[in-house]
Amino acid sequence: MKLVVSVLDLDALFRAVAAGADAIEVRLDLLPEPDHKGVRETLATIATPRIITLRSAAEGGAFLGTAEEWRERLEPWLAIADYVDIERPFAACADGIRGSGATIIASNHRNDMPGPAALRDLERELRGFGDLPKIIVAPASIEDAILLLTFTATAKRPVATGVMGEKFRYLRAILPLFGSELAFCHAGSPTSPGQYHIDEMRQLLEMLQ
Repeated sequence: MKLVVSVLDLDALFRAVAAGADAIEVRLDLLPEPDHKGVRETLATIATPRIITLRSAAEGGAFLGTAEEWRERLEPWLAIADYVDIERPFAACADGIRGSGATIIASNHRNDMPGPAALRDLERELRGFGDLPKIIVAPASIEDAILLLTFTATAKRPVATGVMGEKFRYLRAILPLFGSELAFCHAGSPTSPGQYHIDEMRQLLEMLQ
């Protein structure tokens, strides 16, 4: 399990490194243009694994372009990318990006809670173009929360799971204990509602374990 710190500016990157993140996610859709060069140069000097993400507006981000524009925006970052997050609409880009040496995180972020069969179907679809499925959902009940935990714990191959919003934010700390490969945190500037600071996440995991 990796504690991933999502960053949206150069200051947040420095805080993530100082906090000892297991991996750093750069949110290109939120990163100000003036910070691009500085962030890329800094990332090139660190050993921490780097995840490059250009999140679409449809899945909670700010990117509004086409698949071609998405690929063009990503191109300058591939040289320093250990992982690239790819949503389903951009799946056709996966083979070319994998050829650069990056591992593909095939992701889906949604504001609902699929049933057990739909979750398994989604997992299979994401594995069809990615190396690690990342499924982020929005539980509406305790039963939904139990379903997500069960799905995570019984996955036959590695998977990353998480939740949208504040209502069930505690699942962010529990899902890693059930097998989620990644837990997304912040180091002072949250990139999504409900994220814990990396120091809080460490404390929670230590207490729960």
